[in-house]
Amino acid sequence: MRIWYGVNGEGMGHAMRSAEIMRWLRSQRHRVQGYAGGKANDYVRSVVPTTMIPHLHFVIREGKVRGVQTFLSNLVRVPWIVCSFGKR
Repeated sequence: MRIWYGVNGEGMGHAMRSAEIMRWLRSQRHRVQGYAGGKANDYVRSVVPTTMIPHLHFVIREGKVRGVQTFLSNLVRVPWIVCSFGKR
């Protein structure tokens, strides 16, 4: 079976857990293609062929997620993200 597996690009927890699942899927002879953005892309790429995808992110200052800044930062990125998927 061919499986496309997307991973959240913010933080590494999702990437590490997903990498173990992808390794297991490959051990079961499935063809796995990863899709990840941000920091997760490099890690997932070490496990399966991976395509970099645009992603939303958190704005963190002094160890805290800043809600308004995160919203505004991602709001500006949404048109670019939507358009980039149309090109694939």
